[in-house]
Amino acid sequence: MTDDVALLCVLLRAAGEDITMTSGDVFFVYGEDEFREEFGNLSPSQFIDLQGLMGDASDNIPGIRGVGPKSALNWILAHGDMEGVFKAADRGELKPKKFNEVLQSGGAGREDALLSRKLVTITQDLLMPDLTMPIDDYKWSAPADGGVAAFRLLSDLEMGTMVKEFATLWSDHFGLQTDIDRVLSETQLKVIERETSREDFQTWSR
Repeated sequence: MTDDVALLCVLLRAAGEDITMTSGDVFFVYGEDEFREEFGNLSPSQFIDLQGLMGDASDNIPGIRGVGPKSALNWILAHGDMEGVFKAADRGELKPKKFNEVLQSGGAGREDALLSRKLVTITQDLLMPDLTMPIDDYKWSAPADGGVAAFRLLSDLEMGTMVKEFATLWSDHFGLQTDIDRVLSETQLKVIERETSREDFQTWSR
């Protein structure tokens, strides 16, 4: 799913669109300046090399054993990218010195770093179907029916929490108002009430 979103961003930017990508577990939108401030003047394009060297235990990315964020960041800033770090290792220039042998040509550390970089790289060359509508039709907007079809479908699927989330989203961003007592059946309303009160839902919808 992440690769699909990344490819869509690439295609839309190529079409001249201004793109911001967010997710439920990211609470800050980075521009390049903010990114550099957060990561010690590292550019966004260098980040996969950093992760390839130091790994990421939360995502089972091995990296190079014994290499932490500080060493990996210093190497990338000094040598530009992972290939530059490898060349420095071949010349015996890395510090701590013990990693020169680990990262020299034929070393196990080099293979681990390359594999780790591949694992953290978002694929941008997936095959995507052609767009079937004008680009403006894909832009985020309030539903023309006030969200009625979506609320009914989600309620029928017993996804009351999703009803709540969409109601909040459309209310906050578009001021959308939906009288659920008029558009949903009693069975559908019971699904929502199992997870939140009808009064709260009406508040979000207004």
